[in-house]
Amino acid sequence: MKTNDAKKEKELKTLAKDLTKDKYFRNLSITIMLFSILVISLLPAFFSMGFLLFTVPFLLLPSIFAAQMKMRGAALREEPDYKETLSIFTAYFVAPWRGVYRAFRTILFTALLWSLFSTVSGVVYLGLSTSIDPAFAAAYDVFQAKAESAANSTELMEFMMDFVASPEALNFERFTLGVASGLSGYYFIHSIGISSLTAQFHFLFDLRAQYLDNRIFFQTYRSLRSTIAPKYWKYVFFMPILYVIGFVGAYLIGSIYIPNPALLPLLGYAGAGVLFIFALPYYWNLLIALGLYFEIPASENIIWQGKKAIEQMLYTPGVPKEVADQTKDTVATLEEILAKKKAQENEPPKDKKENGDPQK
Repeated sequence: MKTNDAKKEKELKTLAKDLTKDKYFRNLSITIMLFSILVISLLPAFFSMGFLLFTVPFLLLPSIFAAQMKMRGAALREEPDYKETLSIFTAYFVAPWRGVYRAFRTILFTALLWSLFSTVSGVVYLGLSTSIDPAFAAAYDVFQAKAESAANSTELMEFMMDFVASPEALNFERFTLGVASGLSGYYFIHSIGISSLTAQFHFLFDLRAQYLDNRIFFQTYRSLRSTIAPKYWKYVFFMPILYVIGFVGAYLIGSIYIPNPALLPLLGYAGAGVLFIFALPYYWNLLIALGLYFEIPASENIIWQGKKAIEQMLYTPGVPKEVADQTKDTVATLEEILAKKKAQENEPPKDKKENGDPQK
């Protein structure tokens, strides 16, 4: 069993490298285009961060989805047709792909984590800086004295804004913004990465599982997380490293030249994006290879989740019979496909000449 697992793992690495090598420069043009869309998505935030609530879910995420699907097509020896990019972009908003990145949940959790990390890093900085930075400690004491004498919340807010805008508090703002934006930003990227891996499960049945709810595919990942996660991190460890180098490097350089700390996180994200340009072709091909590596257990779990969904439909008032029947037919089709895949996996290996191409 261990020998078979080692063989499959070797095939996983070989497949990811082969897929990347064959189409790397073509895929690089896709990631460069995606980076330009990232910049376009971030630019309105220089005027107001609120614009990100529109540009990220309605421009950036559909563009990431389109790039991922175009790259998958290139990996599977399909000639990418850039005229179809718009149709792939719009496919993100309809079944079976609607909700594939769990945009609302991901953005909400990112905002909550930003608030948490901002508070914690602010408390830590205050605790340390009031002890080792006399200028900051003096400015903070003045702010506390004013805050205690404030007549109302409006006056308190004015004192707070004056303190944050003071030269002594500039490093405080840079530190808290850097920690909060860096960590919450990585959570966002990691969530999209896991959703991108989950999207590969749609292809295990040649998209014949399109009538199954997206939640089934996410639940499949959760059920197999203890098995999938170690392999995932083993091969994509370079992504968080690139993120830290790109974000921190751009953030620190921006701190020298940009007086407004609120703009520094945007520069940090752009810095990480520059490094991701060169890594994304290999990363997304790794996800394809991981999807194939876990093909049988993921397929079995999807079918099991589908059967559970059918049972719930039978006892849920208001669910149309047509929906339950459609799901039942889909699960039956998936079982037939899985049976064929298991039969193929148990076939004796063919000659090396026949198996020269990893896609055959």
